[in-house]
Amino acid sequence: MSQNRAMHSLVFCLLAVIPAMILGALTYMTGMVGSPLNYLSYAFLIGALVFGQLHWRKSAQGGYMTYGHAFVYGLLFSVWYSLIIALWTYIFMTFIATDFADQIMEMSRQQMEADNLPEDQIDMALSITSKFMTPGIMVFFAILGGLLLGTIFSLITSAFTKKDRNPFDQMQDQMQQQYNNPK
Repeated sequence: MSQNRAMHSLVFCLLAVIPAMILGALTYMTGMVGSPLNYLSYAFLIGALVFGQLHWRKSAQGGYMTYGHAFVYGLLFSVWYSLIIALWTYIFMTFIATDFADQIMEMSRQQMEADNLPEDQIDMALSITSKFMTPGIMVFFAILGGLLLGTIFSLITSAFTKKDRNPFDQMQDQMQQQYNNPK
């Protein structure tokens, strides 16, 4: 794997990560945790991934890129994205929003009460949920979820960002090369 591709994907990954972090912090500060606005971060992710693949195709691949090369680029992008978001999640939950897990738990309680669940079921569900709300577990799921979604998004976007060479152009290039370099 080329170091150029790794650095290129990191740069374009930052175009998705930074807005996602800002959006996450803003929704926390405005009390909109769990709002549909959080899905906007997926738009940043997909947009940066597509732009990164297209830019890589144009700048480093001579305007052509196979589905496999596009997918590998997207997978590398996803690894960077997952690691950076996981690090941000840890920092956010440990130092910035120490009450974040409590807010999620309270929102869950309110939703279950609105669904008229019995109090003992609510308590049992919240006790199980609380075990998954530690920074370490959240980091694990951020990496796992980021890689899974990134892989799915890469599989889809690669179909649109690939650009195979025309076989006739390849044959013409080979013939031109043979003409220019006779044996």
